[in-house]
Amino acid sequence: MKGSGMDEIDILLGSGTTSVDALADELVRADFAWIDQLVRLRKQTGMTQQQVAQAMGRSQSVVSDIETMNSDPRLSSLRRYALAIGAVVKHRVMLRPADHPLVTPARVTTASGGEGTPISVQRVLASGPLALGRAG
Repeated sequence: MKGSGMDEIDILLGSGTTSVDALADELVRADFAWIDQLVRLRKQTGMTQQQVAQAMGRSQSVVSDIETMNSDPRLSSLRRYALAIGAVVKHRVMLRPADHPLVTPARVTTASGGEGTPISVQRVLASGPLALGRAG
């Protein structure tokens, strides 16, 4: 995805050697794919970022930040964006297959070379309890 920062995320996430890394990587990629699809649909409608911003009641810079993933947009912002472009969003949530259980390593080498919780896990945990399928 052009301009999405996926190369940087791939580097930060590493090779996904643990099941936690693999799940975190899958969740991040799904987020980027969702945003990318919204942007493609906006362009299909012929709407500009400014027009979407006006329909959302936000500034054009907010729309730009959403589209480039320069921020961590709230779900309500993504819903407003989808509404502004006339898109329907459907979510699909499922447990990982039983043959690929989620096992959290105690300590691992992080992308920066130190020890600690992997950056990929930090990002998923920081995004809230629903990111890992836990109710608040």
